[in-house]
Amino acid sequence: MTGFMQDMRCAARNLWRAPGFAATAVLTLAIGIGGTTAMFSLLDRAVLRPLPVSEPGRLVFLYWNGPWMNGSNTGWAKWSYPWYEDLRDRSEIFEELFCRYSTEVSFGYGGEARRVKLEMVSGNYFGALGLEASLGRAIARGDDRIPNGHPVAVLGHGFWREHFDSDPGAVGREIRLNGRVFEVIGIAPRDFRGVEFGNPAQVFVPIAMKAALSPGWMAMYDLGNRRNRWVNVMGRLKADVSLDEARAGIEPLFQSLVEYDLAQPELARLGEQGRGRYRQVRIEAYPAAQGLWQGRENAAAALTTLLAMVALLLLIGCANVANILMARGAARSKETAVRMALGAGRFRLAAQLMAESLLPALLAGLAALAVSTWLLAFLGWFLDESVFQHLVSTSPDLRLVFFTLAVSLLTSVLCGLTPALHSARAGVFAALKEQAGSVGGGLRLRKAFAAFQVFLSVVLIVGAGLFLRTLENLRSVDAGFDPEEMLVFGIEPVKSGYTPASANAFLQTLSRRLEALPEVDGSGYSMVRLLRGIYWNSSVTVEGAASDPGNSLNAYINAVSPGWFAALGIPLLEGRAFRGSDGADAPKVAVVNRKFAERVFGEESAVGRKLGYGGKPDIEIVGVVPDFPYRNVRDEISLQTFVPYTQMDGALDAHVLVRGAGSPQRLMTAARRIVRELDPEIPVFDMNTLADELDRSILAERMIATMGGAFGGMAVLLSGVGLYGVLALSMARRRREIGLRIALGCRPRDIALLALKELAALFALGALAAVPVSVALARLIESRLYGVSAFDLRSTLGALVLLLATAAAASFLPALRAARMQPMDALRSE
Repeated sequence: MTGFMQDMRCAARNLWRAPGFAATAVLTLAIGIGGTTAMFSLLDRAVLRPLPVSEPGRLVFLYWNGPWMNGSNTGWAKWSYPWYEDLRDRSEIFEELFCRYSTEVSFGYGGEARRVKLEMVSGNYFGALGLEASLGRAIARGDDRIPNGHPVAVLGHGFWREHFDSDPGAVGREIRLNGRVFEVIGIAPRDFRGVEFGNPAQVFVPIAMKAALSPGWMAMYDLGNRRNRWVNVMGRLKADVSLDEARAGIEPLFQSLVEYDLAQPELARLGEQGRGRYRQVRIEAYPAAQGLWQGRENAAAALTTLLAMVALLLLIGCANVANILMARGAARSKETAVRMALGAGRFRLAAQLMAESLLPALLAGLAALAVSTWLLAFLGWFLDESVFQHLVSTSPDLRLVFFTLAVSLLTSVLCGLTPALHSARAGVFAALKEQAGSVGGGLRLRKAFAAFQVFLSVVLIVGAGLFLRTLENLRSVDAGFDPEEMLVFGIEPVKSGYTPASANAFLQTLSRRLEALPEVDGSGYSMVRLLRGIYWNSSVTVEGAASDPGNSLNAYINAVSPGWFAALGIPLLEGRAFRGSDGADAPKVAVVNRKFAERVFGEESAVGRKLGYGGKPDIEIVGVVPDFPYRNVRDEISLQTFVPYTQMDGALDAHVLVRGAGSPQRLMTAARRIVRELDPEIPVFDMNTLADELDRSILAERMIATMGGAFGGMAVLLSGVGLYGVLALSMARRRREIGLRIALGCRPRDIALLALKELAALFALGALAAVPVSVALARLIESRLYGVSAFDLRSTLGALVLLLATAAAASFLPALRAARMQPMDALRSE
């Protein structure tokens, strides 16, 4: 330690005497380390960080793998409540099995109405996670025994802080959820936001209150229905049970429950083929230490891509600093030789030189914490209220501090090891001689570093170019409607106590009030919001069409108001749109998109034909509209059907669309005012322009393209600095040669070309090696591209031209100095 501290003091003195080098090295490394820390912060929160619960490594979630018979199948890791009860009561593998269901409800307190994220949980939920309330008490088993018998709630800590100003007196107060009174019994732990990472909970209630909080179509998911899947099931393994043992141990119980299912009356109609398929289902158990998140895989892919890009930038910075250290080492070659002549060992010299790279790296690490905080703040603004927003935190985090320290130490090794070893291996006698070559040492190695920078820069810029092309292609997709001057927002009257009939009347009144505004050209509403990634689909039967079990017809559905197509700017290709007379008691009607009509009816007219959703075709097709995106602009256009909102039993969500001229903010204010005048207890949520919705649907691509472009720009700058330094040193070392060439009649243009040829060789070496590597790496991210192949000539040529221009700019001053050199000055310098 004594030697180490002595080396660090010596390194500090050397840095103090070279403020230009210190500032350049610290700034270069701080940008790379800060960007790496920021990207790791997002990846850590999305993928790596465990839930803030007791022993998260013992948590698993159970997944149904296989077909589901004769009932609603909501997909991702869902079970019916009776199935959960059977697993919970009969399994001996788990210490605890618990379940939860996430939804959104209308929250009312003190005259305020808003939409909040609610998690319905089993009575053993908090106990199984090893959590206690930070104030009051948590939901217990006794709160979950009688259906609708215990209207109690636990508030999320952040929600309590935001809406109750951290008032301890909030415990014991009453709040309204979907119009039902609940008593607040406790406040959740500070850092706990539920077990579904992408959907953080604000309020927790017992799952036994499901019926009281499930209006409209949500009522089908009830506690007693064995055929409807809607809950997530998680468990805590016993201390001596491994995950593989749990999978093997629960399988016999699962198969016995499958046989029990097959004996139930509702599955009696299944034939032998259907019963055989049902017996093939399996139960899967997966680690749940990081919680549940359906979007984790996509987020991890996007964030890993960004982390790889910023890591390339950091490597470019390391190569730059290594080049500078090589130059400093060459300038101090005589000092190093004197030390060695006086008895200093090579290892001791290398350690002292490594300290001179460690100190700037540590200082850069401190600066990187500020850079990462700024970058995360920028990302928080960029992401706004998107699905990635909850990943961003600018608060201090020990995990990030240790990560930054580790990256700083690794950076110091990458920057300093080669220069230190090179300087320590220098010959004593050669270094002590007065030679022209002493202007700089290790030129070949420095050229290799410069070529490596070009190589990394080409790879990084090609990747950024591919994502920029992807973003360009997505933004140029014809959505089928003009998103400009269009406003969309959500309301849910049924969750505020309205019946389906009164909710329809409210929505019709709201639409008329909006259309009465002078700046509004049209208004409508739909059940499914476009471009949000959500969907509602069903198998479809068509009158007169032969059923094909191997090629079942499945289509997306949306329930829309009569004015919705006109407000969206969608023209009719055939037939008519919905009318006000298409009410609940009128004959059932539907509109289909062009792809549906052509797929099912070919060249025949679809108007007048009938379809049905999984049953008798009793809905008449009255119109055909053009194709337009449903979930997002990336997806291939799907088969779509539309039904009148008033004819949809159990309609719950309503997403209102308003087309108007003028300021969007003014239109938003007017829409909020009208809803408040009609009923102040109905919350307005997710108000946005449709143009912003389009941008939001390609948020991941925008983030990667924006950050990748920024990283690429920094790479170009750092590569230019590295090329300039190498060429300037090369020209200085060849000073005598250049003087002789000029004295013998060489023209200044030829001298400049000499410098350019040397730089061109470095550029060609790095660029030619980078092109095949770029293509190979692009194949790894090809699934994230849109309309662009792994080898995109435009992106590759763009990267090469950009770097070539940078190299030309970097060579300008060294080439100019060499061309203007006076022969006598060059010869005297020797």
